[in-house]
Amino acid sequence: MAAGLLPFNIRVNSIAPGLFKSQLTTGTSDRDAPLVPLGQDQIKNIPKGREGLWEEIAGTALMLSSPAGSYINAATIIIDGGWRLLSSAKDI
Repeated sequence: MAAGLLPFNIRVNSIAPGLFKSQLTTGTSDRDAPLVPLGQDQIKNIPKGREGLWEEIAGTALMLSSPAGSYINAATIIIDGGWRLLSSAKDI
């Protein structure tokens, strides 16, 4: 898809978020509510030591849609606080 749309100056990228505070992780619509125990179990496996912030996804999306991201195409940007690094290491 990315290669086919590039002649039309359309770039195709994706953002792959890790654990972010949401209704799913808090059981509430309050973004400032603490995570439920399930989330705490997952957080201990994140090298950053916390769940992600929505502003971190928004900042990445803004960068991709700005001139700073104009040469990025067919990329998936992982925003997970380093969780993927540890989960991959466990598989080795």
